[in-house]
Amino acid sequence: MSFRSIGVLAALFCAHSLNVSAAADTHIDESRIWIAQAHYQDVQAVREIAPYFTHMRVDRAQQTVTVETDALGIRHMREAGMQVEINLAATARMNVRDRALTTGNPDSIPNYACYQTVAETQASQDAFVASYPTLASVIDIGPSWARSQNSANGFRLRVLKITNQATDSATAKPKFFYMSGLHAREYAPVGVNLGLAHWLLDNYGIDADATWLVDHNEFHLLMQANPDGRIIAETGKYQRKNTDNISGICTGTQTSSHQLGVDLNRNFPFHWNTTAGQGSSGTKCNETFRGPTASSEPETQNIVTYLATIFPVHPPVVAGQAAPDDYAGMFLDMHSNAELVLWPWGDTPTHSPNDAAYVAFGRRMAYFNNYSPEQSDSLYPTDGASDDNAYGTFGVPAFTIELDGTGFFEDCTSFQNTTLPANLAALRYAARTLHAPYKLPQGPDALNVKVSASRVVIGSPITLSASIDDTRYNQSNGTQTIYAITAATATVDALPWEAAALPIAMNAVDGAFDSSSEAVNAVLDTSLLTPGKHLIYMQGSNSSGASGPPAATFLQVVAFDDNIFYDGFQ
Repeated sequence: MSFRSIGVLAALFCAHSLNVSAAADTHIDESRIWIAQAHYQDVQAVREIAPYFTHMRVDRAQQTVTVETDALGIRHMREAGMQVEINLAATARMNVRDRALTTGNPDSIPNYACYQTVAETQASQDAFVASYPTLASVIDIGPSWARSQNSANGFRLRVLKITNQATDSATAKPKFFYMSGLHAREYAPVGVNLGLAHWLLDNYGIDADATWLVDHNEFHLLMQANPDGRIIAETGKYQRKNTDNISGICTGTQTSSHQLGVDLNRNFPFHWNTTAGQGSSGTKCNETFRGPTASSEPETQNIVTYLATIFPVHPPVVAGQAAPDDYAGMFLDMHSNAELVLWPWGDTPTHSPNDAAYVAFGRRMAYFNNYSPEQSDSLYPTDGASDDNAYGTFGVPAFTIELDGTGFFEDCTSFQNTTLPANLAALRYAARTLHAPYKLPQGPDALNVKVSASRVVIGSPITLSASIDDTRYNQSNGTQTIYAITAATATVDALPWEAAALPIAMNAVDGAFDSSSEAVNAVLDTSLLTPGKHLIYMQGSNSSGASGPPAATFLQVVAFDDNIFYDGFQ
């Protein structure tokens, strides 16, 4: 990708207002990427341009669409009857930070130290295994397109599996499959995926929630789902698709709207090519080219095959019946950059049979990142997408999260200060629901889980406390009913749903369970506990009858206080 110099951009900025109408600018540089905003009168115009753009940032109140695009994309918006403006200041900022990508160390991403290359990501996966051999392993799930053509080229797709191998048993653990990098140019999703791996592994035995999540669940993290395309994007090019130059051959100047390859997120077999061209494209050079057939690409085939090894199939979803509400596990595909939490279906406005559960869960996650929670088809359709495929094939709760709208190459300050912490919070919440994600988000959250002392002598009472809150929903795009808290319980060394759990009733601090948010406490008799570190779980219920996900804290129990000399002297 070539960019004009900052001097040219500065001159443009001085010569024009902040936004300049693309209709008046007949000499838009064909080789450049612009940040453009289009005003629409009818949502049908948004659906019309959808095959040319994805991850559009849509402001319904202002009726605008903001995209990063080239001259061809701007023409598509104008042909749809939209009034298009180029934000010169935002374009200048984007191009200044992205120019560094064309120079520097080819083994890293210059000016983007917070993101890892494909090679660095694979090295990090190997380092996790070396540092945590009983918690982490790497699974090779198959070749990229380039590797499938020539064993000397391309990459192997690698899943980092995180679980405590010592707690494996005949009872299957819930599975959390989290995929990023399916679209090559989206840097931030891979960074969040790596961030989750670090949080789970680096905090094991230190943070109570990280510990029980790794003990009781399996995390399958596919960090670089499109490595061939990613290494092109690492040079600063807006490559979205894989590098299939047979099925996806595209001649002429390569731009963001005109590139070779197949869009892997339109190539999945479930409901492939079902929207008469609105949800994907049959044109090879288009960004959303769906491929010649469903699952034509090795990357797609690898993912579909791997999912079948970890998720049970629930065919009733295809027949219009809901997946069972006690389904354990979750599928997540993370992208950027439109600030959305999305759920099926993407190819039809018809609600899925599990829609009420999806709405509750989506709004819970969106509480943490403040993104818009909505069904995928709410503005424009997509077909052959990964989340519809996971849900439609297996019945597993499936979501797509679109990260912040600051750019495909999001700057590191924004990523580290905002995007990463907000979305790690959403992922930590989601992980706590894996036992029954269609049910638990409909109950209240447990937070501020504490013990009055982290260390206690056997037989000494200790106070447990928490906040039980049903209000933590993102209430945009409709409203979610909030219920009063009716109960809270604590369990020791057993999750609330396990047979060994002995629930301890907790009390409302204000004397009555009559509010949607309650401070609760209880006194724990430690006389029956053994010396060592114990996990204390706390969970709340609301007046709808739903119990929410538990949260945990540690309690260290000792046989005697080793700070006291027992010969009579202190």
